[in-house]
Amino acid sequence: MALIKPRDVIFNIRGTKALVLKYIFLALLDSIAIWVFGIMIAQGSITAAFVMAVAVLGLNFLYLTKRAVPAKYIVPGTITMLAFSVIPIVYTVYIAFTNYSNGHVYDKAAAIERITSDGYTDIQDYLLALARDENGDLVYLLAKQNIDTGEIEQSLLGRPEGISELPEPLVFDEENFVLVVPDGYTGIPDGDPSVDLDKDFFKIELDDGSYIVADSFSTAWQRKTRYAYDEARNVMLDVENNITYIDNGRGSFATDDKNAEVSILEPGWIAPVGLSNFSRIITDENIRRPFVRVFIWTIVFALSTVLLTFALGLALALLFNDPRMRGRKVYRSLLIIPYAIPSLLSILVWAGLLNDRFGPINQTFGLTIPWLQDPTWAKIAVLLVNLWLGFPYMFLVSTGALQSIPSELREAAEVDGATKRQTLRQVIMPLLLVAVGPLLVSSFAYNFNNFNLIRLLTDGGPALNEAEAIAGGTDILISYTYKLAFAGGKGNDYGLASAISIMIFFIVGSISFWSFRRSKALENMQ
Repeated sequence: MALIKPRDVIFNIRGTKALVLKYIFLALLDSIAIWVFGIMIAQGSITAAFVMAVAVLGLNFLYLTKRAVPAKYIVPGTITMLAFSVIPIVYTVYIAFTNYSNGHVYDKAAAIERITSDGYTDIQDYLLALARDENGDLVYLLAKQNIDTGEIEQSLLGRPEGISELPEPLVFDEENFVLVVPDGYTGIPDGDPSVDLDKDFFKIELDDGSYIVADSFSTAWQRKTRYAYDEARNVMLDVENNITYIDNGRGSFATDDKNAEVSILEPGWIAPVGLSNFSRIITDENIRRPFVRVFIWTIVFALSTVLLTFALGLALALLFNDPRMRGRKVYRSLLIIPYAIPSLLSILVWAGLLNDRFGPINQTFGLTIPWLQDPTWAKIAVLLVNLWLGFPYMFLVSTGALQSIPSELREAAEVDGATKRQTLRQVIMPLLLVAVGPLLVSSFAYNFNNFNLIRLLTDGGPALNEAEAIAGGTDILISYTYKLAFAGGKGNDYGLASAISIMIFFIVGSISFWSFRRSKALENMQ
C-alpha cells in the first residue's frame, strides 16, 4: 500500500482552491458580460455586443480546457495591453482625423434630431396651471393674456390629443400670480415632486403645424418648428425663411445665403476631416503662434531640466564619492529626501513657498519677486522646483555609475600623468555617459510631458494677452493639449488636441532615437 505524503496533500488542497477560484472568477466574468450584453443590445450596439460575446466565450473555453497552457498566461497580459495601451492610441489617432469638438459630439442622426427639435419660432405665450381631471390625468389649463390690458382673452384646456375651449374663462390671481384652478380639476402646485418637467409634460400638436409645450409650471408656449430635414436631398430647410442648408462635408449644415441669421446650424456631428487638424496648427494664426511659443518653451524646459539636474546630481555624486570624506552615508541619505517625498506634496508645498505675497521665501529674504505671476519668473520657478525634485534621481544613478567604474582606470591615468580634470573629462565622463545616457534620454522624455509639475505649480500660467488666453506663460505642449481638450474655456477641441498629441509622440520619439544613436556612438569610444 502506497503511503500518501504530506506534500501531496498540500498540493491537492492548493490545486482545489485554485480550481474553485477559477470557477468563481469565470462566473463573475460571465455575469458581468451578460449584463453588459443586454445593455448593448438595448442601445443598438449589435457589433460591439457580438465582439464581446465571442471574446468572453473564448476566455471560458481557454480556461476550462486543459490545453493551450502558455496562452492562459499570455492572454491576460495581452488583453490588458490592448485595453490600456493599444486601444487608447488607436482611438486618439482616429479622433485626430475628425472634427470631434464642442458642437460636434453627436452622430448625424442625433444632430438632425437636435436641430429640428431645438429650432423653433415662438408664436404665443400662455399662462399655465397644471391640474388633474376627474380621471387623474395631467392636463394644461391655458390662458391667453392681453399684453396691454392684462385681461384673459382665451381659456383653453390642453390634453396630449389636442386643445379645447373651457366653458368658463379662467381667473388670474394677481396676489399670488397664478391661475385659479376651476371646479372639477385638482391643481398641482409649482414644484410638486409628483410631476417631472422632463418626463410628464407633454407636447400638444396643432392643426397649423405648430405645437404647445409647457416651459415651466406656470408658463407655456405655442411654437412652430423652424427647421425640417429633407432626407432625399440631404439638406436642412429653414421653412420660415425659405433657406436651404447643405451638408458641407465637415459635419455641419451650412449656407451661403446672406439673408440667413446663421451660416452654420448647430449642433453638428462627428465627421472625418482628413489632415485639417494638423494643417490648422500651421495655417491658423491663433493656434500657430501659441503652439510655436509653447513648443520652444517645452524644448527649453526639458533640456534645461535634464542638464541642471544631471549637473547638480553628478557634482554631488563626485563630491561624496571621495573616500576621504567622512559621514558620506548620512549625507547621501539626506540628499535622497526630496526624491522620497511624493512629488505631489512637494509641488504643492513649493507653490505655497513661492507665493509672492505670503510665501515664506519672499518674506524671509525681504523680496518682492512675483514668482508665479510674472511669465519670466514663473519659468525660473518651474525650473528651480523641478531641479529640487529631479537632482536626487540623477545623484543616485551617477553615484551607481561612478562606483561601477574600475579604480584601475583612474590609477592608470594618474600613472600616465593625467590631472584630475583630465581624468574626469577623458576617462570617467565617457564611461559614465555610456551608463547614464539612456537614463538622460528617458528623463528628457518624461520632462517633455511633465504635466503634473505644470498643472500643480502654475496651472500653465500666468495668463498672457487675450489672443493667447488658452496657452499661459509656463504651459508645455502636454498642458496646452489638455487645455485644448478639456479646460481651455473656448470649447473642447478634442480633434486638435489629439493631433497635437500625435505630434508630441513623433517629436519625443525622434529626439529619443537621435539621442540613443548618440549614446550608441559613445560605446565605441571605450
